[in-house]
Amino acid sequence: MNMRWRQRFNRAWAAIVAISSKFFADNGLFLTSALAFNLLLYFIPLSLLMISLLGYTVLDSERAMNEVQSVLRASLPQSQQALAENLTAVVSDRGLLGFSGIVSFVVFSSFLFGSVRIVLNAVFLAQQTRTFIKGLGIDILMTALVTLLLLGVVANTSFVTIAWTFLEQHPSSTVLFEPALMTFDKVIGFIATTALFYVLYRVAPAVTLPSKAILIGSLSATLLFQLARWGFAWYVSMAQASLVLYGTLGGLMFFFVWLYYSSLVFILGAEIAWHYAMNGAPPTDNSPASSQA
Repeated sequence: MNMRWRQRFNRAWAAIVAISSKFFADNGLFLTSALAFNLLLYFIPLSLLMISLLGYTVLDSERAMNEVQSVLRASLPQSQQALAENLTAVVSDRGLLGFSGIVSFVVFSSFLFGSVRIVLNAVFLAQQTRTFIKGLGIDILMTALVTLLLLGVVANTSFVTIAWTFLEQHPSSTVLFEPALMTFDKVIGFIATTALFYVLYRVAPAVTLPSKAILIGSLSATLLFQLARWGFAWYVSMAQASLVLYGTLGGLMFFFVWLYYSSLVFILGAEIAWHYAMNGAPPTDNSPASSQA
């Protein structure tokens, strides 16, 4: 039994060493910085588009703003307040928001997803085989898929909010439904995050890894993302007292650091998917393993 656990530990350690070595060989820290910068450009237009779509469809502007703030609170621990205040100021003019949000989102999303494709092609050792038009089409497809996923997250947030309101009005049901509701919210959030990573790993690069490898990379990235949230919350609680002097700038500083952490997690998940594809998953016709065979 001890020998079996020792073998598992040795395999896990060898995988960690191999993934880390390839990460640094791929200039992973540089790729992380580039992706975080593009994510910074993309984040505000995405938030504006979400508010605009919700404001013009099923919700009014104020409720749309509240739903987007709920998503921010779930994704950006301790650093969303400064962003929420700025978004609230913009939402006051919904007519301008609808046009500028959509146009800005389309423009900047092409930059972001272009950088995502470049990063994943570097990690997966893929050759650029797509034309400019095909690459642009892939960017638009990813934009649509990511937007649908985020709208799904907002819908889940709305459902949970309604459910909590119901429980507050019917205290006798709280003991029965509160644990189930909390579990449901966490499970849906986990599934949505995994689906987001899966879509990006599957659609963006010029090569296709085996589905099992992509799923393992997506699950790993989701777990790392959750661990990063907890670690970042601890980091903020430790550093917030020393940065209170900077006020709003301190919150933005935390936000920038969180974008870098998120980009790092995204690339590490891709490295894990690549490692499994090369060592554990059967190759597909369009995978790097089959092309190297």
